[in-house]
Amino acid sequence: YDKPQTFGGGTDNSLVAYSIQGTGSVGVIALQDSNFPPPSGKASLRIVNAASDSTAYDAYVNSTKLLSGIAQGSASAYQTLDAATYVLGFDPAGTTTVAATQSAVLAAGHVYTVYVYGRSGTAATVLTTDY
Repeated sequence: YDKPQTFGGGTDNSLVAYSIQGTGSVGVIALQDSNFPPPSGKASLRIVNAASDSTAYDAYVNSTKLLSGIAQGSASAYQTLDAATYVLGFDPAGTTTVAATQSAVLAAGHVYTVYVYGRSGTAATVLTTDY
C-alpha cells in the first residue's frame, strides 16, 4: 500500500489495514480519533468495518439496532451510550444472521472503537480504548 495520507496537526489518528478479498491488495482506513471525554456518565463508541470482503454490517447494542449498513473500509461517527456492559452484535446489512458479537464494558468518560474484521461467516471483533 503506497497511498499517501495527510494528517492535521494536533490530532490523533488510527490507521487500519485490511485485506481486500480476491485482489491481493490491502486497503487502509485513516481515522481521526476523538480525544474528548463524552458527557458525564456516558461513553463514546465508534464502529469500524475492516472486513476483507465487501460485507456491510448493521450494528446492534443489546439486540437493538444502533447503526445500519456500515460499509467495508469505513467507520461510523462516535455514538454516545450510557456507561454499562453491552453485547455488541454485527449482522450482514439487512439480515438477521449474527456474524459476530462482542461483550463490551463501556466505562463513563471513555472513548472506544470496535473493529469488525475477517470475512462474512468468520467475522470477528476487537474492542479498543481510545481515551
